[in-house]
Amino acid sequence: MKQLLLLLCLFISIDIHAQPPVEWAVKGGGSDQDYGTDVATDASGNVYVTGYFLSNQITFGNVVLNRVSPAGKGDVFLVKYDPSGNVIWARNAGRTDTNHPKVAVDPTTNSVYWAGEFAGPSITFGTITLTNPNYSTQSFHAIESTFLVKLDANGNTMWAKSGNGKSYAYPKGITVDASGNVYMAGAFGGNQLTFDGVSLTSTDDYASIDAYLVKYDTNGNVVWGKSFGSGYSQEQTTGVASDATGNVYITGLFENQTISFGNITLTNSMDLVNSGTYRNSEVFIAKFDGNGNTIWAKKASGVGNKYPTSIAVDATGKLYITGQFISNTIQFDNITLSGGNPQQYANNIFLAQYDLNGNAIWAKSAGEAQVNKVLTDASGSVYTTGFFRNSLSFGAITLSSPNNNYNAFINKYDGTGNVIWAKSEGGSGYDGGYSLATYNNALYLTGIFTGTIPVGTTSLTSSGEADVLQVKYDSKALPVNLVYFTAQLVNKQALLTWKTAYEKNNKGFEVQRSIDMKSFETIGLVSGREQGPGSYSFIDEIPKAGVNYYRLKQIDWDGTYSYSPARAVVTSSMVTLYPNPASDWIFVESEDTKGELIITDMTGKIVVSTAVNGRGQQFYIGHIPAGKYLYQLNSTRGAFIKE
Repeated sequence: MKQLLLLLCLFISIDIHAQPPVEWAVKGGGSDQDYGTDVATDASGNVYVTGYFLSNQITFGNVVLNRVSPAGKGDVFLVKYDPSGNVIWARNAGRTDTNHPKVAVDPTTNSVYWAGEFAGPSITFGTITLTNPNYSTQSFHAIESTFLVKLDANGNTMWAKSGNGKSYAYPKGITVDASGNVYMAGAFGGNQLTFDGVSLTSTDDYASIDAYLVKYDTNGNVVWGKSFGSGYSQEQTTGVASDATGNVYITGLFENQTISFGNITLTNSMDLVNSGTYRNSEVFIAKFDGNGNTIWAKKASGVGNKYPTSIAVDATGKLYITGQFISNTIQFDNITLSGGNPQQYANNIFLAQYDLNGNAIWAKSAGEAQVNKVLTDASGSVYTTGFFRNSLSFGAITLSSPNNNYNAFINKYDGTGNVIWAKSEGGSGYDGGYSLATYNNALYLTGIFTGTIPVGTTSLTSSGEADVLQVKYDSKALPVNLVYFTAQLVNKQALLTWKTAYEKNNKGFEVQRSIDMKSFETIGLVSGREQGPGSYSFIDEIPKAGVNYYRLKQIDWDGTYSYSPARAVVTSSMVTLYPNPASDWIFVESEDTKGELIITDMTGKIVVSTAVNGRGQQFYIGHIPAGKYLYQLNSTRGAFIKE
């Protein structure tokens, strides 16, 4: 008699979700601090990355750039990669301050626009030198000028323009519209900022900071410029975007009692926190036509400070803004998001969608983090990036950073605010995402990292204190986020349960089973959902005796599919075959009520194949020759002797 007794094992679920695969990851760096701050793509899929470096030299692939700024000051850089991550060319310019330079590409001509600020007496791009007429070594603070440079696809400077003032001046974003016009937005201090013959003024002298928006044509001529602000405190434009019909959008913050956009005035709620030690900064969003006329302007308010960081518009005209709020709540029209305690200075991140007319459609919040960029793609999906510490949750997906380090995050939403996927990039040091760009199904991340960071199958190690990080992902992940998948034995049946955080156009799940983790058979099909989260279950009424491995094959409507990790269930089974040795009859007892009894000789030839339909049955074997035989009932195997 042979008996087999197997014990039940219960497998606990783990969090899993679809993430975009890494196609390549590269770095740029030197011996000091080097940062990637913005990224753009052209119509051929080439990638342009800008940032600044404090190292004496910085290396991108086989290209080495030497810093021209004096010690302690950084150069800006612009590097072009092909779609495979190979460096085509790189440029740098010196005498800059270390604020974040920006880059944009005209998709029609592949012309490249590069913006930033410089604090020295001059800065040179190719053969063109821009001067800072108000530069003074005697000033108690830097007197900055802005620059906007147009380059061709080979990196040759076509023109360069400056904006000159009497105090701070910097861009926070640039965008190219469908006609090739360029918009630059940012902030300036002092009482004046001049772009060629267009002068923008502030209502205060050096104590205030005002927002600005300026439009250039494709030849570098200033078409118009506008400033926004009043009073002693600050107003800043922090992002700019344009749509397919020539409209332009800005977002930013204002601390003064009011801010005006044409004939529309927004009022600050002026709530005091921390016993009146500071006032609110409120969020503004404004839409202009191509002539600079205000179409609408809105605000997002709440107790505590709000800091918008980026703005984007999709192909249908839907508008997205993202940023942080240090408050209990932030309100977008009638949509209220809750955050942390303002006394804890927690940066809770937000993402809000507006329609063409400036009405808030939805808004989402996440935990404590900093978000730096929002981006849309041709299909209407939305991406954000930034950095976080400890943990950060997007819907049902929670990211964590090892050893309490800062990690970069990237996530993807659909157009209705559902989280499609989220992932983090981080290693042994400080890592952050600063900007994103797309081309077809490719998603590009630029940012910084320190120490060693694993990215996909690549491991990058910084050359100095901080290096530039550049990653390419395949953003077309399958349309399902699987939160958990479990399998357990219940009343001698295998119960499978799973939950999705998000589904879009999900055809369904094939339930597959294996006894060896090599060959899987489909034992069922469960229909999916068109959209939203879902909870599912499936029962395998007759699992095999022994170990059963189960997995899900998620199938999209276009035929693409992906497998879940396998889960195991072990059934308890006792099979008794007697007498042994046997003559004409054998008796088989099994806890399995159904199955198939297969008897083979020692060469593997099947001599008996019959169904088992009860816990105890007898089978005639008088017709087979004497000898040793092997038997199998479901997954239980044994041997007996025929006399």
